[in-house]
Amino acid sequence: PAYPPIKDRQVLSQRQVPTEHEGRRLRWYCRRPEAFADLVGSRKNCETMIKSGRVYVNAEAATDSSRILMGVDVVSVVAPLPSDDVSNAATRTRASNGGSGGGGVGREDTTAATAKAARSGARVVRPSLRLDPDALVAYKPVGMRSSGTFSDGTLESVVPHLLLSHSSVSGEDDVEATVRRQRRSAGRCEVLTKLETGCAGLCAVRMLPPPPLPPSLPSGGSPTLASALTGDDSNTAGAGGGGGLRVTYTFTALVHGRVPDEWMSEGGVTLQLPAEGARRWKRKGGRKRKCEEEDENDEDKEDEKDRAAPKEDEKDGNAGGAEGSDGDAAGDSSTESGAPENTALVRCEQRTSPSFSSAPLSTLAVTTLAHDGRLCNVLCYALRKGGYPIVNDRFCRGEYASLPRAMRNVIKGKLCVGCYGVSVSRGDGK
Repeated sequence: PAYPPIKDRQVLSQRQVPTEHEGRRLRWYCRRPEAFADLVGSRKNCETMIKSGRVYVNAEAATDSSRILMGVDVVSVVAPLPSDDVSNAATRTRASNGGSGGGGVGREDTTAATAKAARSGARVVRPSLRLDPDALVAYKPVGMRSSGTFSDGTLESVVPHLLLSHSSVSGEDDVEATVRRQRRSAGRCEVLTKLETGCAGLCAVRMLPPPPLPPSLPSGGSPTLASALTGDDSNTAGAGGGGGLRVTYTFTALVHGRVPDEWMSEGGVTLQLPAEGARRWKRKGGRKRKCEEEDENDEDKEDEKDRAAPKEDEKDGNAGGAEGSDGDAAGDSSTESGAPENTALVRCEQRTSPSFSSAPLSTLAVTTLAHDGRLCNVLCYALRKGGYPIVNDRFCRGEYASLPRAMRNVIKGKLCVGCYGVSVSRGDGK
């Protein structure tokens, strides 16, 4: 089919192919982070956009996703035509993008995508924070991945669609609210609270501006579009200024056993989190990482040799120390080792002993500043080693089997822990 010239289309983003990407295929380049990953999304969506004529190469529609690119090619991504939308979705899309005059910023905000985001179970609890207007709090259900734009089912992909139903931030003038709304509908978001897929709860999300257009390339005849995509420094300063944002998480967990009376106090107890759970597999570099690990192992062996003699001379004293360390792992409030980010404040809210069951349960509120990811997994490990495993922990099937059938039917195989409290503050303590 014949597609209209690029001058009659609304250009969302435009890039010139770098020389290092010469010889690559069009579908590969479009999904690069420095290219159009925020607009294209998944691989299937990329193929659909190319075949529908939304990708132009050198001002001509390119419908072949396997096309080989050259270093001088200019690739452009345009907005969908009104005839391509179904159920009058184009009218609602133009209204959400700031009118039909082409002045708004567009992502593929069709009715189907918005409806799918509404059915996902995620929702925006607070559309903006007083500390940072570009930050917000969203709820993630069980089974949804928090980070990533490779799929339209992740929290980072769902939040921009959910924000379209919220009004502008209070206290802003009309121009600032319109620009911020356009950036939210066309920009990207970054999840600060990276909960596991199997853990539900609140996530702190920060909206990011879309990547700017190169100054040497045209903006497709829309100066308003180019200025909105480029962004204003006054609007982006709040996203990460002042040393970044500091997030405090509060988890609610149901654990097996009856915790001591000390855990019921107002101050609670301090739980030491394992430092080795800081995602060692996330580090990149094959040989370099292997050399670093060998150096660390050599240093550990030397330290063990240096501590070998005192351990033999003070065998009895160290035995008592080992018992004390186990007590700290169980939640001793006098923990002195480790940074505050590697500790968690645990306070018991309720202790129950059902009359129809001999297995007591306790409800805990766990507050921590740890932010290395997989935080729910680390908390499960620390509480399990402390003697109070979380209900339905897969490493504690025996404790779960001791619960009555009626209670197991209510739980339905879900891990009884969730992040239901998020406190955001400045990294410098302000």
